[in-house]
Amino acid sequence: MYKKFDDFLERQRAQSGLPTMDLEERKSQWLASLRDLYQLIRSFLQPYLNDQRLYFCQFHSEITEEQMGKYGVETGNIVLQGDSNGQAHLHPVGTFIIGARGRVDLTGPTGKTVKLLLVEKKAKSARTRINEPFSSYPERQKPKTEGEAEWVWKIATPPPEVEYIELSEDNFLNALMYVLER
Repeated sequence: MYKKFDDFLERQRAQSGLPTMDLEERKSQWLASLRDLYQLIRSFLQPYLNDQRLYFCQFHSEITEEQMGKYGVETGNIVLQGDSNGQAHLHPVGTFIIGARGRVDLTGPTGKTVKLLLVEKKAKSARTRINEPFSSYPERQKPKTEGEAEWVWKIATPPPEVEYIELSEDNFLNALMYVLER
């Protein structure tokens, strides 16, 4: 290794004031959150799964994120019994999402999509801030450490006024009807 470059990288990291991130731990937490999401969705669908009006299938897939490269994830399909076009797909997008810890897109046969976001439990909406051109940068706030926030899955409403809705059985079934509607 090139010692000067190692020293340079360490100085840059120290000057940024940002904590280092354990990417393997982040990926592990993300994959556990996906398993929890699919378990929650199965619980919402259980009556329909029991009488075989719906099927829920999981498949191994791969996604690529700039920070972590290519890695394996589970995707989900919700299939309406007797309707070859009645499928909704749960597609994990990734864990490096602005304002969230992860995103899964619920997409229907006509392309309608509902975004499921892993956000802080207390979050009610997406916060965006636009600085005036050429303004000085605001004072940098120290980011929260991994253990300070409680992360939960919520449904994001479409832009421009993105709000987060509790991922309850009723809200999920409404989202599923929306993406499956033709």
